[in-house]
Amino acid sequence: PCIDAVRKTQPCNEMKCPGSEDCVMGPWSAWDETSCGDKNQKFRDRSVLQPATGEGHCSYGVS
Repeated sequence: PCIDAVRKTQPCNEMKCPGSEDCVMGPWSAWDETSCGDKNQKFRDRSVLQPATGEGHCSYGVS
C-alpha cells in the first residue's frame, strides 16, 4: 500500500488573461439609522462602479 502522496501539484500560470480587470467599488453609504428594527441591525450599501472583466474579481467585503 502507498503511504505518502504519489504525486504533488503546485499552481502555475496564475496570471490573469489580458484584458482582465478587477471591479471598482464605490464608497459605503452612511448607516441607515431607520433600519435597526427588531433584529438590532443597521445596514449600509455600496455599489459596483465598474464591473470586473475577463478573469477579474469583485470583492464585496468590508474594505
